[in-house]
Amino acid sequence: MKFYPGYEYFYPADTNLRPYLELLAKYEKPALFHSGDTYSKAGQAKLKYAQAIHIDDLATELPSLKIIIAHLGYPWVIDATEVCYKNKNVYVDCSGFVYGKFKQKDRINLKETAKEFGKIAPPNRILFGSDWPIGDQTSYVKTAKEIFGKSERLFSKNAEELFGI
Repeated sequence: MKFYPGYEYFYPADTNLRPYLELLAKYEKPALFHSGDTYSKAGQAKLKYAQAIHIDDLATELPSLKIIIAHLGYPWVIDATEVCYKNKNVYVDCSGFVYGKFKQKDRINLKETAKEFGKIAPPNRILFGSDWPIGDQTSYVKTAKEIFGKSERLFSKNAEELFGI
């Protein structure tokens, strides 16, 4: 189940979400939170709700809930990294860095972001994601392989473990 705090104006630990989040925890399914930048054409979006640091409250209050911070929390990558490092129930995905195909500046951006994550967060908690259909799938896979290598963990193992498949 994906939640969009920056577009719908709530913090991830909002008690109104608890029945849904507790149900996800009960069935060992993850909650995915849009985090980081919001689409610039959605003028009413509020960044304060989309900051990755707010996931920490939820992760500590519901430690049995598996949580994914979408988009590596970009541009708050260090916050997302720390939340993931601190809370064993938190993961990140590398989706949402481009609209369409990757250009060189986009590759540099994702590479620098991944480097920050890799400094302290465990490699078993990053997931491949493309934000398809917004991001071109072929371009995303190629770029992810360039940056992360042909990592079985990134492309399948981490998701298999997280989703229990």
